[in-house]
Amino acid sequence: MDNPAWHAWYDLHAARLLLYARQWLADRASAEDAVQGGFVKVWRGCGPGEAPDVPLLYAAVRSEALDLLKSRLDTRRDCIEG
Repeated sequence: MDNPAWHAWYDLHAARLLLYARQWLADRASAEDAVQGGFVKVWRGCGPGEAPDVPLLYAAVRSEALDLLKSRLDTRRDCIEG
């Protein structure tokens, strides 16, 4: 995204959200994916000039992290049952 406001919001909140996502995801890369996915979902729902709601941002990151975790567990289960 080439939106300066989006970059400023991301820079302000990304580090804390990354730590938050790491509660569920052990590796940094997956946690970063969850943070980015949560940001994009929330930002797209905002109107022009409207800032995202921080609690909603945390909820979106949690949802993304849990979706990634579930996806990994399903993949492992498929490999074991294979």
